[in-house]
Amino acid sequence: MNMLANHGFIARDGITNFVEAVDACQNVWNMDYDLAVIITLIATVLGDGDTVSQRFSIGCDATSRTAAIPLISGSQPGLNGHGNFEVDASMTRHDYFLNQGDVFTADGALFAQMVEIADGDFTTSHISKIKHTRWHQSQKDNPNFYFGPIGLISYAASAFLPELYGDGTTVKTDDLAVWLGYGKNSDGSWSYNHNESIPADWYSRKEPYGVVKVVQNFLKMYLEYPVLFGGNTADGTFDGIDFGAIKDGKIGVGASVDDVLCLIYQTLLFPVPSLANGVLDIGKSALELVTTKLAGAITMLGCPAPINAG
Repeated sequence: MNMLANHGFIARDGITNFVEAVDACQNVWNMDYDLAVIITLIATVLGDGDTVSQRFSIGCDATSRTAAIPLISGSQPGLNGHGNFEVDASMTRHDYFLNQGDVFTADGALFAQMVEIADGDFTTSHISKIKHTRWHQSQKDNPNFYFGPIGLISYAASAFLPELYGDGTTVKTDDLAVWLGYGKNSDGSWSYNHNESIPADWYSRKEPYGVVKVVQNFLKMYLEYPVLFGGNTADGTFDGIDFGAIKDGKIGVGASVDDVLCLIYQTLLFPVPSLANGVLDIGKSALELVTTKLAGAITMLGCPAPINAG
């Protein structure tokens, strides 16, 4: 998102909207429309944007500029908010409770760890191992560690690296550094330089990248180095969760693409505040935003309808 703003594909002030973000994802990376819609819904609904105005901040709280009715909607912390785009066990950011609440500042040491694991080129197998490594680091070090259903979306999005940033199979370290805003220091370490850009020799993919391909890649990555969904408890144990296709903290070997797509749909609907339905229909607007944008695909998948869809 920072790269899109840096290059003017979305508003440079960091406040974008649903239509602008969907267009940018399609025009820059050749995402298929279905994937561009889901990514933007994640940013709007899970990223604490405004479902009435359909605006959201790609950075910090900008409620006065994103909310249609700020006094009613409450704060909208944007993509920097904890548990949204950046969740525990992020590949490039530290956990909320391990970094004084800073989940948005990229860390050079974490990128260096990625480079060491990938050993030059980032394939989906390398990325799966990186995600697995970060999960275990966070689960060990963070007593408040939580890796819920939103973690699946973060996990699946990491498959974008070779598919959208590279040649479909791999992305080179130097190119990924440019995309993510990292620079290599004279001593061989890496630092975040706040300059996310498009590599000079990069070309977008010829075939659109859609949701089915993303989920296929996710299942391949996840099953190679599986991790648990759930969280640490006060007594130091880890409790797995049951949510849709997640059973006892795991997505099973037999899970299908449709199972995971329905899980993503349920994850998008989960935070919709049903109690707010009576307050100027804010909750209803969130529900309708998701169901309207995904109506055709979800009907075909046979996913369960939301309980308060009426």
